[in-house]
Amino acid sequence: MNMSEKEIQSMLEGSSNDIEVVKKAKFLPLKEANKTDKEHDIKFLGNVIVELAVELGETPRTVREILELDKDSVLPVNRLAGEHVDININDEFFASGEIVVINEVLGVRINAIGSTED
Repeated sequence: MNMSEKEIQSMLEGSSNDIEVVKKAKFLPLKEANKTDKEHDIKFLGNVIVELAVELGETPRTVREILELDKDSVLPVNRLAGEHVDININDEFFASGEIVVINEVLGVRINAIGSTED
């Protein structure tokens, strides 16, 4: 049931004097925030921990082969140095890159940040 302000006022006037009169709330006008300062200032996120993942490759194996793996086992994957990889942050695409080897250390060179279409 929707009642107008007049109907509510007359209903209240007809009842006990202990009830206060209903009035509309009044608010100060809103001020527009300076967006340019806050849009570019993300330094407060600097200590937030995220999961960065790079999938370097896949290799199909049987359960028997997996059970035979040891501490020093080597699993060859289906990727080579120079091949494309996706870089994800918290399971969401972040960037694309390529596998690189520098002084026998495996790494990923970021080629593009953002869209997978690039």
